[in-house]
Amino acid sequence: MASKPRRAWDPCVIIDYLAGAPRAEEHVRPLVERAIAGELEIVVSAYAEVEVVKLDDEISDDDERRIREFFAQDFIIRADVDPLVAEIARQLVRRYPRAGGLTRVAPKDAVHVATALRWRVPIFETFDDRLIARINQNPGLLPGTLTVRRPYSDGQQRFRVT
Repeated sequence: MASKPRRAWDPCVIIDYLAGAPRAEEHVRPLVERAIAGELEIVVSAYAEVEVVKLDDEISDDDERRIREFFAQDFIIRADVDPLVAEIARQLVRRYPRAGGLTRVAPKDAVHVATALRWRVPIFETFDDRLIARINQNPGLLPGTLTVRRPYSDGQQRFRVT
């Protein structure tokens, strides 16, 4: 049986989806629907559970319930932050320092990108435009092949061939 297409998500994608943010409605909701239908898997760093704490300004029990239910779904693959992910993340922070008017890749962002690289997920999706710009400014510094972009629900996977 062929494996399902995978995408890796930054925690901000999960937060916006669960909060019902308008920017998540057009592309994230259809991706979740595809995943529920068994057409797609979403890889997230276990560290994402630390960052997805609340869905609006206040922490509520309802938010906690919705967050737990999201991470418990079968299509969510929670990837451990193992020593290899930590090493890749450290390399990313070092390879993408502050430069050319762009911010450095923050350690927490590097963990999520490293998770995608470690699991060989071809697409990492985020709403963090600064992270997208920073990685895409010099994608050759990545220790692997990865497309970093905003969530996109075109119904097809777009892969960059190396």
